Formats: sequence, structure tokens, C-alpha cells
Amino acid sequence: MATVLSDKNGVYRFVNLRPGQYQLRCYTTRGHVYYQDKQSLQVVVGKEIQNVDFRFAAFKKGRWKSYTRFDGLPGNQVRAIHQDADGMMWFGTNNGICRYDGERFETFTTSDGLAGDNVWAIYRQPDGPIWFGSWDGGICRYDGDQFETFTHLDEGPVTVIEADAAGNLWFGGGFWGTGNEGKGLWRYDGQRFDQFTTEDGLDSDAISALHCADDGTIWIGHLYGGISRYDLQPEIEARNQRKFTTFSQADGLTGTSTFAIEETADGVIWFGRFAWGRPKGGLIRYDGHRFEMLTTEDGLPSNAIDCIYLDSDGVLWLGTGGMGNHHKGGVVRYDGQGMVNFNTTDGLAGNQVNTIYQTPDGSLWFGTDNGLSVYNQTEFLNLTIADGLAHNEVTSIHRDPDGRFWFGTDGGGVSSYDGQRFVNFTTQDGLTDNQIRDIARVEVVSSGESRRSELWLSTRWGGVSRYDGEKFIPFTVKEGLLFNQIGGTGLTTTIDGSVWICTLQGISVYDGKSVVSADGKFSELVHLRRDGFSKSYLSTLMPDQSGVVWIGTWGAGILQYDGQEFTKYTTTDGLIHNNVNSIFRQTDGLLWFGTANGISSYDGQTFTNLGAKGNEFTTGRVDKIYQSPDGMLWLATDKGVVIYANGVWSILDHRDGLAGNRIKDIYADSDGSFWFATNGGVSHYKRPEQKHVLRVRIVSVQTDLVHTELESLPAIKTGQRVTLAYRAIDLKTVAQKRQYQISLRAVNGKSEIEEKVTSANKLDHIFKQPGDYTFEVVTIDRDLVFSEAARLKLTVVPTWYMNGWIMIPASSVVLVILILALVNGVRYYQQRRESERLELEAQQLQARMLEQERETRLALGAELADAHQMQMALLPESAPSTVGLQIAGRNIAAKEVGGDFFDYLEGSEQLAIAVGDVSGKGLKGAMNAVMASGILKIYAEQDSQPTIVMSHLNNSLCQSMEQDMNVTMVLAQFDLQQKQMTLANAGQHAYPLLKRGTSVEAVKAKGLALGMIPSIPYKSLTLDLQSGDLLLLMTDGITEPRNAEGLMYEESGRFHQVISGLSDDLNAEEVVETIIQDVIDHLVDEEERDDDITLVAVKVT
Repeated sequence: MATVLSDKNGVYRFVNLRPGQYQLRCYTTRGHVYYQDKQSLQVVVGKEIQNVDFRFAAFKKGRWKSYTRFDGLPGNQVRAIHQDADGMMWFGTNNGICRYDGERFETFTTSDGLAGDNVWAIYRQPDGPIWFGSWDGGICRYDGDQFETFTHLDEGPVTVIEADAAGNLWFGGGFWGTGNEGKGLWRYDGQRFDQFTTEDGLDSDAISALHCADDGTIWIGHLYGGISRYDLQPEIEARNQRKFTTFSQADGLTGTSTFAIEETADGVIWFGRFAWGRPKGGLIRYDGHRFEMLTTEDGLPSNAIDCIYLDSDGVLWLGTGGMGNHHKGGVVRYDGQGMVNFNTTDGLAGNQVNTIYQTPDGSLWFGTDNGLSVYNQTEFLNLTIADGLAHNEVTSIHRDPDGRFWFGTDGGGVSSYDGQRFVNFTTQDGLTDNQIRDIARVEVVSSGESRRSELWLSTRWGGVSRYDGEKFIPFTVKEGLLFNQIGGTGLTTTIDGSVWICTLQGISVYDGKSVVSADGKFSELVHLRRDGFSKSYLSTLMPDQSGVVWIGTWGAGILQYDGQEFTKYTTTDGLIHNNVNSIFRQTDGLLWFGTANGISSYDGQTFTNLGAKGNEFTTGRVDKIYQSPDGMLWLATDKGVVIYANGVWSILDHRDGLAGNRIKDIYADSDGSFWFATNGGVSHYKRPEQKHVLRVRIVSVQTDLVHTELESLPAIKTGQRVTLAYRAIDLKTVAQKRQYQISLRAVNGKSEIEEKVTSANKLDHIFKQPGDYTFEVVTIDRDLVFSEAARLKLTVVPTWYMNGWIMIPASSVVLVILILALVNGVRYYQQRRESERLELEAQQLQARMLEQERETRLALGAELADAHQMQMALLPESAPSTVGLQIAGRNIAAKEVGGDFFDYLEGSEQLAIAVGDVSGKGLKGAMNAVMASGILKIYAEQDSQPTIVMSHLNNSLCQSMEQDMNVTMVLAQFDLQQKQMTLANAGQHAYPLLKRGTSVEAVKAKGLALGMIPSIPYKSLTLDLQSGDLLLLMTDGITEPRNAEGLMYEESGRFHQVISGLSDDLNAEEVVETIIQDVIDHLVDEEERDDDITLVAVKVT
């Protein structure tokens, strides 16, 4: 067998293989993966085998995060890691020690009492004190308040600390050098230190590793030499009865130095060995009888093993180093069967790994020469195109009864995943469209009345695809579907087995009684135009147990359909937003609606709204709602996965490990884990079974001074500002997401501050009443787990001037003052009456002014309404019926009155179409549009050439329009006999587009905007038309809307994708509606749109 390591790109090379048959395999965290199902490769002398197509998904999953001095570490060389009982992480570095609460590093050095700044070892006793061993100062102990240094080790280096079953502490260390330079082994029983040296049987006084085995023996690794074992002899302290056993090369041991010792559950002892100046070193296994060695030939990246750690799953983690070669080394995961290596290319801070530690939540911490790294391999598992996923933009998740997952994507079709590998399906396999909206499992009945389960996939442009396990069957308008464009969550199966399909323009119901699409019966249940909702689109639906159907729309809020009539709910009824993306029903019947701006619950009477803009927590767009058994709401939003329970919000996003922040779907697995469809792939989230340590502490109270000794806090005076500072100990929640629940109550039960949730880590308060108070704070992590409360007793006393010895004399003075005040009060009363009279007159005057202002606003509103009527009257009511052309147009104003217009100018043999955009919005823009449109019609009747019409119109507008106002316009003339289009453009930079087949090109005619410079010529271009051509004339309201990332619709590439993907079966009106809806989908918020939208489509038949 031959072993070789690949580079970061997976490239590998075997050299000097012996001739013969070989199986090629790679070891992963799930075992060996073989090339072509264990197919053999024939190696022949002198013949090289190249380009072996050996592929498998990335298996080194998990999330890495690293810290260096820039993040607050005192030094980048980390040699010791430990977690204390409160959850604080302690790190020993080359520049002191520090403790970390998940947000801030707090450093201690020799100036704080530390024995030495170069710390190599940390050990915490069960009763609390933490011990530190340093290279340059011996050992010291920290009790939470101060350091205590021990000088018994003659100030020699202490690099290892261990404790045996009896509670004795063992210390060792040694100098780097060429001889036996160390102070031997020390034992501390809590009262005194005992020393062991070579005179007692140690192989060397320079000690570099210690391990207290389960059987009571002490294993000692030496910096130079073999390995010593100390067999404890209870009750015997005489020096000559202390028994050491030495293992050397004569016993099969290789290497010269031992840096790490660990023991597995089967009693096997593992040693990390290194050979100075020689290649022989590596991982040594000792089963009590013989030594076995694993080296780079077995998969180690380096034969220098610096640390070994046994994790909670029984897996060994090995820290290796290149001894100055930073390209070698790293971390090795060894499960007894094979090795998986991690290094800086995977996220490790440095390849020289000095120490390893695991916290209760399963996270592994690695101290390196280049900083600190933490790795969580279980919490978030992300699947992307690198793993075989069809596309990273995932829209929907479905799981089969047999456990297979189906992931719908936006552009890559659908992916099937069995937990090991992906199988992808696209239009080449029979899908009607590669943009998947929703996936559902449907029971269908064949002609023989036998039932079987099928997978149904709704798509964005291609209706529905049905998968029977072998092939895809299309269900589109050809088979009776109302419309091919499906809403956000477009498939729902009712209790009677029928399938409800939510298209943008209505709902179709399939009765489920046929296998082939030709026999299926679709019934048109809802049609928007027919039922009076022509300006809205359907997005989602949910039939409930009573037979009522709840329908979400984009623009019209919620529709409730009882089989006979509709009931409409919008923002005027209390709904948070009229664009509804998702509907969810709790088991108790409470309905939740996810919208473009937050969520609404509905109990049958009242809407309750959460997460809207302007609130403390904003959800943004909500595409899916799920409630877990513990009562938490999980929301798929464009910011991440939002969690809500009992009035408290939290969010999971890319900072926690999600593949992307835009979430489209949530699937709750039976094991309590979650699968999220994101714009960066699929994320599998497992909440840790072993909860992480979560604490909160009150760190200080500030009045005139800052008090940190809270046990002896002085009394607080009424009227005095008090600042209570508190901090969470939370290694999982990023600092920006930390939340606290605080309260402040008097002992008598009266609350100064009721329980409230805040992200602030301090409270400013002024006590008004004396008494005894209790301040209580709880921290809340990102999963909405609450910590135990931290409490602080506060005593509040009156200020000095409220004491009795001052109050009695002061009362007499106050009495005199009151008498004087009574006399002056009479005078004041008279002056007050006069002031009130003047104030009443001022109020009456103000009321008259407000009434005048209201009348002015009403007049202006009526004027705007008239202008709107005038503008709408200018727009054509319908498209002309012209042989050889299909025409459709639509205008949507950004305000009540807009500046865009379009018109059809019909001649005897020719047809002209104008699309214009007048600068300015509101009333002024509309009036200029009315003027430009009217002048255009006059000149179009006089001449049919676009350039001449443009010139006349320009000269007229230059005389009529205000300065700095202009009109941009395209004028397209269609010669129906010659099948040609002649186009002139006056400053319209949203160029017309021509779709011919699969290509989309801009028709770039140029000219100056109208109404700016008189007597300028305009040029035109002529284009030959072909059957099937699609021409789009538009204003910049189509091309320039921006999304949440600030990208304009045209520059995002989405516009071109939508046009090129338009089906030839769509008529001109469907083309216009499809494009305008996609523009609205692209917007951050349709209600904040600040430009008119105008689009005219011409289809050559």
C-alpha cells in the first residue's frame, strides 16, 4: 500500500509504484471513498497514468474562526487552553494569559502577579483555583482575585501540569538544549511539594509531557530520551520504594522526544514523538505489550506530534508541526481507521499546533504559533455546488418518506440527495423549467384505481413538472393549467387528495385521478381578472381543515375563499403589509402571514403585527414560517433565519455559519435539526445536544466611583445616577446579537423596572425612593436559551438634606415662605386670568389657520385627482388590433400622477408607437406629459416620418416648457407592408430591446432630449422584422429599480435572464405582465418605488 497527501486543490501524485493492480481510495470523515466502486488500476513499468477522474464531495465540513493579537490576544503563540466553571476560556500565550467571554479578551501578565509571561500549561482544580505553568517563571495559582506564586520549583520552566485520581498535582518542565536540563518531576498534595529526579529512576530530568492514566500510573515524556512510567505505591513515601519504569529504543520505541501523551477508552496509551535531526517520529501506540508507530507514510502531514487530544466521540486529534517549516503540519483527525488533515487552507490559524481543547458544545479549540482557532464540525453543515448541488440559489426543500432530500434551485433544476451524493435533474431530463418554486409529494390514482406517490415541482415559468420516479411529465397551459408562472409557494395538497396550484393569475385544482397529463382535470377556481383583482398576483395559498382557502397575494393582501365568495383583508384591516409571501397555521388555529415587511397573526378577529420597519427588531421579507414543538417561530427572511418566542427575537445568519442570508424555505427534521434553503446553498443546523456554558455576571456599579467589589457596595443616594454594567459569558452568540433580560424591584415588591429585553450591557438609572432593591439580569443566546439569573442587592438612602436634623429647621423657613407665596399668589392669579384670555384668542386664530390649510390641501387633492384623470385619459384604453402584430402596453405611476406616457398612432398602412418620460414627477410631470402627448398627436397626423415628427415636437416644446424641463422619447414606426420598423430616439437611455430567438439585443438609436435645444436634427434607423420577433419599448422605470444590495435591475443581469427565458407561447400582454412583476420582485419595497414604470411589447406574428 502507498499513501500520499494531495494539495489544497485535490491534486496528488504517486511516484515509483511497483507494477501491479491497485485500488485508489481517499479517507474521509465517513470512511474510505473508492475510485469507481473499487475498480482496480493497472500500473505498468515506464507508463504513467494521468487524469484519473476520481471525484468526491468536500468532506471537511464545519465552521472555523480564528483570533490573533488584532482581536485582543496578548500574543499569537498559544500553548495552553482551558475553560473554567463559569464558561470563561483561558489561553496561555507567549505574552501572558487571557480570559475570553465570547466577546472580549482580558489579559493578565507579571504586572498583575503572574509568575511568568510565557505560559505553557493551564490546569483548573475541581474546587476552583487555576494553575499556570510558565517557561520563564515557574508556577502560580489564581483564586479569582489574585495570583499566588510558588518558588519550590527553583524558578525552572513548568510546561506541563496534570492531576491524578487522588487530587495530587504533577508538574514538569525542561530547557531546550542538548543535555539533561530540567528540574525533574514535582508532586503537590495541597500541603507540600515532592521532587523526583533521575536519582529516583526518571530517564531524564527534562520533562515535556505528562499523563495520569486510568489505572493510577503516571506516564512521563522526556524532552530527550525515552518514556518513564511511575507506578504509585499507596502509603509508601520512602524514596527507595518509588518505582519508575523506563521505555527506550530497546523496547521498540522510536524518536528522541515525547511532546504528548493520551489514553483511549480501551486502555491504549498514545505518544507524540519527535526525532531531533532525524525523520523518525510520529504517533506511537502502546497496548501494554508493544509499540507501533504511525508516520507520514500513514497519512500524517508531519512526524512532529506536539499534542494529542481525545474528543467526546473517542476520536484522537493530533497537533503537528513543521519545526520551522510552515507549509507542513496542521491538525489530524484520527479515528483509528484513517486520518483526515486540516491546515491553514481549511481555516486553521497556523500549521504549528501546540495545544487542543474541546468545550462541552463540541467545539474544538486549537492553539498555534500564529493565533487561536475554534472549529465546530457539527452545528452547521453547508452543502453547495462544490458538494454536487445543482445551484447555490436554493428555493425549496422536500424530504421523501425514504429519507431522500429534494432541493429545488433557482436556475439549476432540482437536486436529489441521499446523504452521500447528489443526483441533479434539469430541463434536459424533462423538467419544464430550471427555476423551481415549490416541491410537494402527491398521491395519484391510475386508471386501475391503484395509488402511488409522485413528486410535483412548480416552476417559475414552466408550470408544473410531475416526477413518477422515472420521468418528468409536464403540466402547463397546454394541459389546462391556468397560467405557467407559479407563485412563491405554489403547491398544496388538500385532505381530499386534490392538488391546488397557485399561479400568478389564479388557482387551478387537479383532481388527482389520472397518471398522464392529458387525462388530468384542472378546474379554474380563482381567476384574478374575473374576480376583480386585476392589479394583484397570487403568491401562496393554504386550505384549512374547515375547507376555507386562505390566499396570499402581492398587492391585495389576503383573500379568504369559502367556496362561494371572497373576503379581503389588507393593511386597512390591520394586516402588516399587502404583499403576502407565506401562510402558516398553528395547531390551535392561529394563522400567521409572512409579508414583505414582517409577520401578522390572525385569531379570527384581530391582526397582531411583529417585525415591521421602525420596531426594535425588523424581520424584513418573510418567505416561510414554521413553529417548532417548543413553540418557537422560525422565519425564513432575506436577513437570515429569524427565531421568535415569548416576545424575544434572534437571528441566525452567515456569522453563525449559514451558507447565505437570504432564506427561502425551512424544513424541520425528525431529529430536531433544521434544513435551510439559502442563496449560498443548503444549510443543515443541529442544535447541540450538550448545551454550551451560558452565564451572565454583574461586573461593576458606577456612582461617583466605579465599584467592582460588589460584596461591599456602599449605599446609593436617591437622585444619584447609577450605572449597572453586566456581561454575558457566551462563546456561541456573536457580540452584536447578545441580549439581556433585566429587572429592578424593590424588596416590598414594587418594580422600578419591569422585565424587559435589551441589547445594551449596562443600565443607567436614578432611584427616586429610598429602600432595598434587587437588580436581576439574564442573558439570552442566539437560540433563545436563557441563562441563570445574576442578582445584586442595592440599598438606597435619602440624600443628606432629607435627614431630620435638617428637615425640622427647614420646615419653619418653608412656612414663612408659604405665607409670602400666598400673598404673591393672589397677584399671580389676576395676571393668569389675563394670560388665559390672550391664549384663548391665539388658539382661535390658530384653528382658523388650520382650517384654511385643510381646505387648501383638499383643493390640491382634487386638483391632483383631476390631473390623474387627465393623464389616464391620454393613455390608450386598449392596444390596436393590427394584422401581423400583437401589441400590449402598461403604465404604473410612482405617485398619484406620473410623468411617463405612451401612445399608439395609427395610420392607413403604418402604425407608430411612442413611449416618453417627462422630467419631474407629480402634477408638474403629468401636465408636461399631457402637453407633450397632445403636440405629438398633432404632428403625427401631419407627417409619418419619425425624424420629422421629432424635430417639430422638439421645436414646439422648446417654446412651451419651463427651463430645465425636458422629454425623453422613442418613436417607432411599423411599416406593415415592408415588415420594417423605423426608430428615432430623443435621449431615452433605456434603449428598446429586440428578442429574436434566444438572443436579446439593444436597438441603439441616439438623439438629444426634446425641449432643450431648438432646430436640431434627429436620426433614425430601420430594422427588418421577422416572424417571432419581440420588441420592448420602455422607460428607465424598468431598467433602474434597485434591490437590497443596491444593484439596478438591468445591471444585475436579471432583466436579460427574464427576457431570454420568455416562452414563445406567451402573448404580448403576458410578456408585459411577466416583466413588470419581475421588476417589482427585484425592488426592496414596491411601496418605496420613486419612478414611473412604462413598458410596451410588440410581437411580430
